[in-house]
Amino acid sequence: MFPNNWFGTHDQDVWLYRMKNPSRSVEKLALAEILPLLSKHGYSYHCVRSWHDSVIEGTGVLLFDRRHRKIYINKSQRADNLLEEFCRVLGYEAVVFQATSKTGSPFYHTNVMLSIGDDYAVVSSYSIDEKNRGKVMDSLAKKKDRTIIEVNADQTEKSFCANILQLQGRDGPVIAMSQRAHDGFTQKQREQLSKHSKFAIFPLDVIETVGGGSARCMLA
Repeated sequence: MFPNNWFGTHDQDVWLYRMKNPSRSVEKLALAEILPLLSKHGYSYHCVRSWHDSVIEGTGVLLFDRRHRKIYINKSQRADNLLEEFCRVLGYEAVVFQATSKTGSPFYHTNVMLSIGDDYAVVSSYSIDEKNRGKVMDSLAKKKDRTIIEVNADQTEKSFCANILQLQGRDGPVIAMSQRAHDGFTQKQREQLSKHSKFAIFPLDVIETVGGGSARCMLA
């Protein structure tokens, strides 16, 4: 249901990640079907599972800003201490912080509180630890023409507004999001996002309620 935690594509490479919960290892059986398709498009295969036995739950914890070669990482039990070394292997700068919910519970994945597109960022700044909040926000703002949209606790934790992903469609960029996320944005925020991409909106209520993730988690 959430493949982005166990595999991802980065710079023409396919990476298989090691997850904290052993019960999810069965999901990797689908890789036998996925790899031939990706190989046809020139992707090579790497396995983080054997990389120092690190627990790195894919793009759940690794939030890529590909244009600026940065990876934003919310440190948690799903993000190993070797993450910064892993970023160096990929040739990215690590921007590390800790994020917690309104009630003080830690977010275990970065992609529930941050989304970065070509020209926008949706960020739950309230959740970032005070020590690193300024660093993260300054890093996001370094791209002068980037629209930064800050979302509150309800938008983040109830509507999954930060759990969205910009994709490249045939006719230009598209932002994939759930109906709940779309409705959770204010009208002004929707207008800001629509300047950068069209929307692809899906009803994901069951997955959001039962699985605790939304559109971004379902895309690898």
